[in-house]
Amino acid sequence: MGGFRRTRRLVAFIAIAATPVLQVLPTHSTTSAVAAAPSVLIYGDSVVDSGAFQIAQQVASTGWAPRIVAFPGADIGQIAGNVMSEPNMSDVVVLGVGYTYFWKPTVLHQQIEATMRALAARGVRRVIWLNVRENRAERRDVNLAIAAAAREWGNIDVADWNDVSSRDVAAFQPDGFHLSATGGTLMGYVIAGRLAAYRSGAPPSMGPAYGARASMRPLVNSYGNPDASVAAVHAGVNVRRSPFVGIASTKSGRGAWVALRDGGIVLVGDARSHGSLVGIALRAPVVGIAATPSGNGYWMVASDGGVFAFGDARFRGSTGAIRLAQPVVGIAATPTGKGYWMVASDGGVFSFGDARFFGSTGAMTLEQPVVGIAAHPSGRGYWLVAYDGGIFTFGAARFHGSGADIWRYWKIEGMAPTPDGNGYWLLAASGDVMPYGSARVAAIVRRMRELFVAIAPRPGGGVWTLGEGPA
Repeated sequence: MGGFRRTRRLVAFIAIAATPVLQVLPTHSTTSAVAAAPSVLIYGDSVVDSGAFQIAQQVASTGWAPRIVAFPGADIGQIAGNVMSEPNMSDVVVLGVGYTYFWKPTVLHQQIEATMRALAARGVRRVIWLNVRENRAERRDVNLAIAAAAREWGNIDVADWNDVSSRDVAAFQPDGFHLSATGGTLMGYVIAGRLAAYRSGAPPSMGPAYGARASMRPLVNSYGNPDASVAAVHAGVNVRRSPFVGIASTKSGRGAWVALRDGGIVLVGDARSHGSLVGIALRAPVVGIAATPSGNGYWMVASDGGVFAFGDARFRGSTGAIRLAQPVVGIAATPTGKGYWMVASDGGVFSFGDARFFGSTGAMTLEQPVVGIAAHPSGRGYWLVAYDGGIFTFGAARFHGSGADIWRYWKIEGMAPTPDGNGYWLLAASGDVMPYGSARVAAIVRRMRELFVAIAPRPGGGVWTLGEGPA
């Protein structure tokens, strides 16, 4: 039986330091039979990697010749590069990826689309996709996105790893999703079952119907002045099922509004409610929030560019009636409160009211999608930030460094400007706050069961960060 062989491979989509490849051939076959065994490529991240040996053994025992390409930190988008550079593509491919999803549905859908297009270009006939174990609430997004892709593409066979694995706690290491030897064998059994279905001519499975999303609590942290630590801690009592997506500071900096995907609002500290979208049927989910300079109102923006104004915030226009090339991912208000900018994931910028257009990346090919926008305090420019930490400057906004110079497991979720406009902070999904230029506050968090999604400047020179954790 074959063992591990490690290769070093540069992939077009992203550089990968080391790609473990495990190839196991059926031990019961003769040499001529081995040559005739159908091959199957199994792509995965650290979860598949943790059980690679047992997975390969189980699959090989059913008459297949598996080759596993799995490496820690792999995201769905990276698989597209591996597929295009693969010299010996198999007719059927297994995907065990999705655990490196960091709360950006737009990025997730783009990565799935890129990978499926790559597989189609290579002539893959069946894609067996293992859904992910939902030991964290945001992983429901991944499973719903896989199910949506199965309906769109027709050749995706969803293997319900989430359901099968939930019945066997011995399948996992203490973190709840990396595999023990028992788990590796179990995952191999699930894959082998779907391969048998493919060989018999059975149609692909669309996957299960999912129940209610797990409830989570907001994780609100305050950094810098004024002190708002008590308010931040108290925010955690607001348990919700809808994901938390954005945060905006009150005028005092001692409170904040937290926006939910369903249009709900959570009040922190001295924040007062000016209304919400709860109970309203939205055409698209809310993705961001921005407060007026007076602190007496706020706007929420949906992914279709629909804008909803509350309190003294005034509606200045939207893209809700326009068919966008890519969805909107963020909003930033002008210093006067009489306008706002919105940004789409391709870096397209839309200006309304007294917000002036200073440029965009809409006509550029980006390595990673844009995930946020921050306005220069003067109102004469703005920054865009990408998922990999890349920074794009326009107008008076100046470049003070980026997070794109190193590969990072925890992707960038957003940015916030300093009050003087000579710096900014970047927020990683881990909760780490990284200062650039005149920004001074920094933080290192990195708790595996928590995920951070948004950052906002505070008038005193600090920032709010927003995440979510188990209820």
